Amino acid sequence: MKRMFFLVTFFFMVHLGFAQNFSPMVNFVNFIAKDTYQNKVILDFTNSSNKLPFEFSLSRGLDSRTNQYESVNIRVEIVYSTPWGQSIIASQDITSSSFNGTGFYENKHIEGNLSLGNRSEIISYGKISIRWIDKNNVSYVKYSTREYTFIDRLDVPQLLDKYMPYAWGKLSSGKGIVDHLNDVPSSFRHYSNSAEPLLSSVGKNSISSSSDSYGLVLQSDGNLVIYKNGTNTVMWASNVYVKNPSANDRFKLFFQNDGNLVIYKQDSAGQYSIVFWATNNTFVPNNDGNLSNVKYGFWVMQNDGNFVLYYPSTKFYGAYNIIAATNSNNSPSKNFGKIL
Repeated sequence: MKRMFFLVTFFFMVHLGFAQNFSPMVNFVNFIAKDTYQNKVILDFTNSSNKLPFEFSLSRGLDSRTNQYESVNIRVEIVYSTPWGQSIIASQDITSSSFNGTGFYENKHIEGNLSLGNRSEIISYGKISIRWIDKNNVSYVKYSTREYTFIDRLDVPQLLDKYMPYAWGKLSSGKGIVDHLNDVPSSFRHYSNSAEPLLSSVGKNSISSSSDSYGLVLQSDGNLVIYKNGTNTVMWASNVYVKNPSANDRFKLFFQNDGNLVIYKQDSAGQYSIVFWATNNTFVPNNDGNLSNVKYGFWVMQNDGNFVLYYPSTKFYGAYNIIAATNSNNSPSKNFGKIL
């Protein structure tokens, strides 16, 4: 009996020990700084301190033993660090009630206040990250895999103060913005010009991505096609063409000052007056108050095979709104004939 009592007590204590050391399955889904340029947090060194707003998401798992969501009792901290030490600039407690009882995601906002000292030290060595601590087991500390470095606001280009055409604003709704275009050379950004064609079937008939992996080609039959170079895989096409074209069938592609991307066919008088194909949805009407700002938008033949119309953001440094695209990134598009 004593031996049995000892074994039962031992297993109970082991189980209790596991329970006490058990840490909830909580993971960071996102950790996003709100004011960045080239993935660096922007600091204004004309002020002695800066407010740094962040958004983060947490997810929790199901306990397989109870089929219930894990109990959560953690403290989230924003940590500023250098090789010489760390400081906590913000903290927030998260409990199970933060998940509204049934969900497994929790989206939160947190804002820290960073005192600015030596500029060179902060820019060269400073980093900002997020971590959480299990308040039931304070030795359990977990850091997000993402961290940010810093950039001086004086080193950041000014935001464009010209708002996009209203027609483009409607078209871009829900498509988001990107910040990966800083490495796209200006020669690969194709701006509007009603006087000069972007492509001609009897002249410059193609534009390539900067890596030369993909090309946009205006063929002699009038079809506008994106090819994957080396394999000739068709990624997207306008799907309007002349069967058995003759030498008299000539075409030009224009990115017009009204925002429309149009293929014109040459008429019998030698003028390019016949509309052969057009996006139409990128067209900006005369009564659009921001029609003149079409000139700030540009098309890019990307290294992933997508042909995209962008407009610089007026809110986020170094970011661009997606206006329309062939949606042919890395695989053939599902919307041949259209740019959506």
